[in-house]
Amino acid sequence: MNQLSQIEAMLFVVGEEGISLEELAFTLKRPTPEIYQNIIDLKESYETNAASALTLLEVGNHFVLSHEKGVCSFVKRVCTFSNG
Repeated sequence: MNQLSQIEAMLFVVGEEGISLEELAFTLKRPTPEIYQNIIDLKESYETNAASALTLLEVGNHFVLSHEKGVCSFVKRVCTFSNG
């Protein structure tokens, strides 16, 4: 598993709470600037991939994996359907 995949997995697991740059760097045992560049690369990959519904947000000093605004109504509809 490459470093971008590890960051993506960690962002997924922590959910809407997000994770700080420092926590990512500490956990992955890599320099903070390197992890920050990875985050920028991951964010750009989501932005340039028209097939991706994901986006990466910076909220305060945390990074959060989220979905694009355009899929919000779809997600609400699916959640409503599955909850009966």
